[in-house]
Amino acid sequence: MMLKRWIEPNKYLITVMQLLFPVAVYLAVSSSAEWYWWALSFVFYFLYCAVGNNLAMHRYFCHRQFELSRPMELFFLWCSTMSTLGSPLSYAIPHLIHHKNPDSDVDPHGPSAGIKSILYCFHRHLHVNEKTIISKRIAELVRKYCWVHRNYWYIVLAQVAVMCLIDYKVMLFCWLLPASFTLWAVGIAIYLQHWPKGSASNNKLYGWYGWGEGLHLNHHLMPGTSDTAINPGEFDYTHWLAKLFAKKFYEPQTPGHSNQ
Repeated sequence: MMLKRWIEPNKYLITVMQLLFPVAVYLAVSSSAEWYWWALSFVFYFLYCAVGNNLAMHRYFCHRQFELSRPMELFFLWCSTMSTLGSPLSYAIPHLIHHKNPDSDVDPHGPSAGIKSILYCFHRHLHVNEKTIISKRIAELVRKYCWVHRNYWYIVLAQVAVMCLIDYKVMLFCWLLPASFTLWAVGIAIYLQHWPKGSASNNKLYGWYGWGEGLHLNHHLMPGTSDTAINPGEFDYTHWLAKLFAKKFYEPQTPGHSNQ
């Protein structure tokens, strides 16, 4: 049972991965890698953060704002899994609870712990086998991706091992460096999007380093809507990126409605 808990996504190993970022930077700098390795790392940061977190984990797996083809869904699964943000289940359950109880004592990942909540170890950890939330969307994710959740670190580390066999720099610049930075980007975003404590906010700072998702107050008002630019002068970069991948969009127009 103890081993099972460590193989599944957990906040402690995610925090270890997050804290490895300065180590990854040191290894990358000391490797004397050519410029194209850094360019490649930037591409993978985009895949892990913009696609893996913003599109896959948040808008597709949590809120199902759009429909994907099966190959594209697997691509989203790969981007989100290798970002080390967790499985679709470990991400969606606390996030949907967050929408029901934002900035409260039972909010799993709001800024209730203060600025230290940037680190994942200060989030409230939830296990899939606990009766945490009942929704149609979670039932769908359990049916399709419970195997990913149960074998999460086996899946990630097996792919990391393959990268190492190809080339140490592939592992470093295509995974460790961009994935660990993604964890900081998302952790800081979670804090800024609900700062000051007490309500969601439209904090556009995240749009500059995290590829969008700055209109978070709008998202809380209409979580099932794919385009969060609901006021004049706003622009939802993630929605426009989703247009490159989605087969069709679901557009609920009732405030507070979510495709759960």
